[in-house]
Amino acid sequence: MFCFQNDGLMPLAAATTFGINVKLGENPIGFFGTGLKYAIAVCLRLGGTFRLFLGETEYEFYTDQEDFRGTEFGMIRVRRRKGFLNKWKKEKLGYTTELGKHWEPWMAVRELESNTRDEAGNSFIIEDTGKEVSLFLREHGHIGEGRTVIVIDCPEMEEAYLNEEIFLPPEKELVLEIGPLSIYDGPSNYIFFRGLRVTDLNKPSLYTYDFNLGVTLTEDRTSKWPYSDGCRIMEAIMATANQDIIDKVLDADEDAFYEGSLPFDQPHIAPSTPFFASMGYRANTDGGVLPKRVRTMYRNLTTVEERKEQIDVSLTEKQIRWLIENIDQDDIIEACKEALSEEDIPF
Repeated sequence: MFCFQNDGLMPLAAATTFGINVKLGENPIGFFGTGLKYAIAVCLRLGGTFRLFLGETEYEFYTDQEDFRGTEFGMIRVRRRKGFLNKWKKEKLGYTTELGKHWEPWMAVRELESNTRDEAGNSFIIEDTGKEVSLFLREHGHIGEGRTVIVIDCPEMEEAYLNEEIFLPPEKELVLEIGPLSIYDGPSNYIFFRGLRVTDLNKPSLYTYDFNLGVTLTEDRTSKWPYSDGCRIMEAIMATANQDIIDKVLDADEDAFYEGSLPFDQPHIAPSTPFFASMGYRANTDGGVLPKRVRTMYRNLTTVEERKEQIDVSLTEKQIRWLIENIDQDDIIEACKEALSEEDIPF
């Protein structure tokens, strides 16, 4: 059993009426006004129980089977009472357990946790106490005036709550921010949007990617255009001057990692100088592998003559820093003229 709580009273209509969405905070995660209804439907369809406490009033959602043109549906109902000893009052709602029919348990948990975070609340596991849950929550100060509490008893959803990676792990180390994309160290099986899992990858990524804007979501809160998101990730990699990222992506097994499937052979931007130089070095020497699509991009950006004229020059970091600090461009050109014969000078 697990619980979500926050200060302030959630309007009951958020659980009963579609098209209502009033979120606190500057950048709420949810905005469709449907998430709580979906979470209720998923929980009840899985055979779980869903209880809501608005202050001292308790609401319990349940289902009644009802025939509609020869097909039975689990019609969702709600009953309420104020105080453990009072009688229940019942009410019919306008949706069924067919809502969110293809949603997985983690998606329902995501909605509840997102709502809780939007309202600056928190969530936690409730161990089996042997007591009626409302009494236990009151004894420990969770239920009270001006507070919203949701209690879920559903093994599949609890498993997702404990073990599914639904949000960007807080321990991830930020490597680079480039435009609306944050790149974190370490692999992932997901792409995130404002810390929320929105795309499941068919193979792990080398880095963890989190957008802060520009991702279009479907009503099940997954990315509507994962290919476009991938193109934006590719462009960020091409634009960066971070040599560690460049080398890691170019060294990776293209069949084993997400970055290898990005459409580098169809770029929409020009690569950064470090990225272009890395391509040239790898393409014209034995200095490392070059993924097929990146090799295609390099060939499209250069001529045969340019590729043949590449030479291998190795400098230490200390040497490069010295050159930058002590020699200007005109001096370098003059030095090259002195070192080359007149017919070999390209400028």
